[in-house]
Amino acid sequence: MKANVFEDAVESSAKVFGRKAVRVVFEGSQAKTNGDTITLPSMPASAEITVDQADVIRGYRDHESMHVRCTDTSKKSMDRLAEFSTRSSGLGALIQYCEDIRIEHAGVQEYPGMKHSLSAVNTHGAKALLAGIEAKGDVATVLVGLPKPIQFRLVLQQVGRSAIGVESDGVFDAMAKVIKASDPELYALAEKYGKRMAALPTGYSRNSLSEAASKRGTADAFDLAEE
Repeated sequence: MKANVFEDAVESSAKVFGRKAVRVVFEGSQAKTNGDTITLPSMPASAEITVDQADVIRGYRDHESMHVRCTDTSKKSMDRLAEFSTRSSGLGALIQYCEDIRIEHAGVQEYPGMKHSLSAVNTHGAKALLAGIEAKGDVATVLVGLPKPIQFRLVLQQVGRSAIGVESDGVFDAMAKVIKASDPELYALAEKYGKRMAALPTGYSRNSLSEAASKRGTADAFDLAEE
């Protein structure tokens, strides 16, 4: 499929999943949203999109669409995020992990098929991280030499996403095993919080997702990250 045709399909489906007239643009190399516009990685209009590439872009679309529906972007909430990020870049990153897993959980609860696309983009990120580590030397040596907060967040990501059915083709699992062998206490603590992240309220109940209830869950994600 040509990229321009695929982009049209992605934009239409993003509006369905996001449940609003959200604007979709393809530019840069990262995915993000401000609640009104979803930005996805750009692709040459005439390029042929492979099945794997399509799955990754759909994963970005699904993730950002669920942010549109489930993340509280009110001034109060964004001010709190900014204050946390000012205190510590690590705390800001931890909040994002908590909220990412919470909104992805909401997505797979409402649309079980999202597990496939979210796993595709999670695997894409995991393999890119692994390639960067391999470029620096022995994987295990580099991993255990990373700052403890980064090791902690790697385990959090693996445990939290695995708990909601979003996988990484075993890449994050293998990294987590290395960290577990090197620092069992850090692993146990990260595992505990990863499971709690997966249990954050999503607003999904009785086969329906309440956007109002889900947005209230953003505060719970903030609270967990601040503990």
